[in-house]
Amino acid sequence: MHKIKQLLIILFTVVIGITLISCRTQATSLKQDTVLVYFADKEMLKLVPEEMEVSGNNNDKIAKKIIRELEKGRDGNDKIIRVIPKVKNGIKVKTQNDTAIVNFSNKFVQAHSGGSINEILTIYSIVNSLVSIDGITKVKFTINGKPSTEFKGHIDFTETFVFDPSI
Repeated sequence: MHKIKQLLIILFTVVIGITLISCRTQATSLKQDTVLVYFADKEMLKLVPEEMEVSGNNNDKIAKKIIRELEKGRDGNDKIIRVIPKVKNGIKVKTQNDTAIVNFSNKFVQAHSGGSINEILTIYSIVNSLVSIDGITKVKFTINGKPSTEFKGHIDFTETFVFDPSI
């Protein structure tokens, strides 16, 4: 009888332990974070952060949500301007270690109005927003899935980009 009681206690302890581990894994598999999404101010002089609640089980999903938010803009806020052209499938993003890799389609590049200030605001709207994801520290850009030397003539795409608070 004593051995059965000990066996039941051990079994009960194991079941409770497995249940606790399972609950903890489920709770941590879906990250909920506040990220900053950057839009241009109405004078097109600097970027303005807007808080956004995101959840996802990996950085790829969170990065895609941020890009969709940048594409959508904030039409109800007259203090900021969307600088990302609305082009279906114009921007794709994936994460790899500490880097977000952003790909522009040819349609996106053609739809962008260009100009040095607009290009800087567009690129850093994306960069500053994506590096607000935990674990992402830099952003690399491609066009049609291939490395490119520049974007619309004013931005050098050969290097990776990091957060720039001055913009």
